[in-house]
Amino acid sequence: MLERIIGVGPEHEHTTDAWLQMVHADDRQKVVDHVRLTVRDRGIFDCEYRIIRPRDGAIRWLHGLGELECAADGQPLRLIGTVQDITERKHAEKATQALLDENTRLVRRLIALQERERADLARELHDELSQHLTAIRAFAGALQRNDRCDPEAIRRSAVAIDGSAHAIYEVSHRLMEGLHPSVLDAAGIAEALASLIDSWGQQHPEIEWQASLPSNLVCEGKQLRVTLYRVVQECLSNIARHAAAHRVRLILGNRWSAEGELLRLVVRDDGVGMEMDAAHAGFGLLGMRERVLALGGTLQVSSRKGGGTRIRVIAPNV
Repeated sequence: MLERIIGVGPEHEHTTDAWLQMVHADDRQKVVDHVRLTVRDRGIFDCEYRIIRPRDGAIRWLHGLGELECAADGQPLRLIGTVQDITERKHAEKATQALLDENTRLVRRLIALQERERADLARELHDELSQHLTAIRAFAGALQRNDRCDPEAIRRSAVAIDGSAHAIYEVSHRLMEGLHPSVLDAAGIAEALASLIDSWGQQHPEIEWQASLPSNLVCEGKQLRVTLYRVVQECLSNIARHAAAHRVRLILGNRWSAEGELLRLVVRDDGVGMEMDAAHAGFGLLGMRERVLALGGTLQVSSRKGGGTRIRVIAPNV
């Protein structure tokens, strides 16, 4: 069994030196140190290390667990124990750690984004609302000081107050739309996405766009509507900033599976594309993927340099 694990035949010499030659160079000193400590302290050999199998050159992870057998005078004779192939476990641990690292990076980026959004909101409230509130107080004070009840002065102050109040309403409406677009509650998902891409297209007339959005499509869940809206919003933002695209296609539809009704969303552009290995480092894709996964759906990204990018979301319509 040992020969099968380490990939040698009966002709292999079972000596310490022959064994160490198979140990991966990066782990060899660690193994040597473990052996020395086991011999010195008459202790237990317990070590995980890699080998390179002579037969096929494969790298395998082993767990050696052994006990030193000594002569009557205390001299070490041999190491007796077991060797277990733990390669699959190590690969699973590596994959799990990579997932944990990605989640940790996502949480940190989410916190940073939250703080930035709060700072932007506070700055807009200060810059936009403060000046109008100050103006309203100033005009109200002018009315209070108008001892002669001058009708023209009253009219001017009233007009100014009305203008400032209207400006406050516009700012508040814009801020609330950014936090939660009202169109998601007032209309269906198709109408909401149509309004979004139409507004985006007016801001970027150099990009041709097409949208396939069935008006009779019903999106059941509120959170699903928000997720689809935010995914499209993020995609359009990335296209405008990074893709250098000429055409954009947006498709929303439904299909049936054994699990029930599924919604399928595709956003495709003909831009410069991106490196897929580097794509996962971006917060936008991480955020979109987390939103979709939270609903039990999947998000797939297909892209290559110079070949455009396609984002596809499939989620249960619940």
